Amino acid sequence: MDGVELNHAERGQLCAILAMPGWKVLQHKIMEPEVRKFELALINTDVADRKRVLANHVVAKTAAQVIYGIIQRINGELELYKHAPRAGDKPERAAENIVESSPEQQ
Repeated sequence: MDGVELNHAERGQLCAILAMPGWKVLQHKIMEPEVRKFELALINTDVADRKRVLANHVVAKTAAQVIYGIIQRINGELELYKHAPRAGDKPERAAENIVESSPEQQ
């Protein structure tokens, strides 16, 4: 994962934020509509103004990529948190689950 690595406690704090109703408000009613504003500006750009079209395309694409990148990072951190060992978990003994057969048993 690129960027600053979060520790387990920080991942837990992030998960707590995601569980709050305000997270969906932030994501769906603030961040995503802001991206749509850039997309709408691109759509409404006069096609004869090639420089402006290109500039607005770059801005709209960048805005979408930033939001997508944030969401992907959050999802990755959430998965790491969900699959981290917890206090009190017994260590798995993978060797106990391996059944070896000797040539005589075959």
